[in-house]
Amino acid sequence: MPLPPPIEIVVRGVCISNARLLVCRNVARGNVYLPGGHVEWGETSPAALSREWREELGCDCTPGRFLGILEQRYGDTCELGLYFLCTSPTLEATAPTPPPSSEPHIAFDWLPLADLPTSPLLPAPLRTLLHPLPSIPFHATAP
Repeated sequence: MPLPPPIEIVVRGVCISNARLLVCRNVARGNVYLPGGHVEWGETSPAALSREWREELGCDCTPGRFLGILEQRYGDTCELGLYFLCTSPTLEATAPTPPPSSEPHIAFDWLPLADLPTSPLLPAPLRTLLHPLPSIPFHATAP
């Protein structure tokens, strides 16, 4: 019997400036999600978030408070997402102007927090979990 695919561990940054949330969009598919990416072997989740931020946005971020964990399965993928509040003075100073992407397959935008509940942000539970920001870490699952 073949082994199931491994569980993917991703880390995402929640960066808020001027009542707007920084989001990332896959240009080809249109999926909207938070900036970040996969945690590599031997890497801490805050280090992975900082690395992904530099790769995708070309600037630094400072991972801060742990906000929560969200488990989801889509297709043959099972993903464990770790969410951190983060700051990036370089980007926050330019909001609401979308920051440029360092990678051609993604684009960034600042989503007004008031629009979060009806936004296309994925995974969908984040639309209610992130506004207002939780005072204690969340643990959620997405269908």
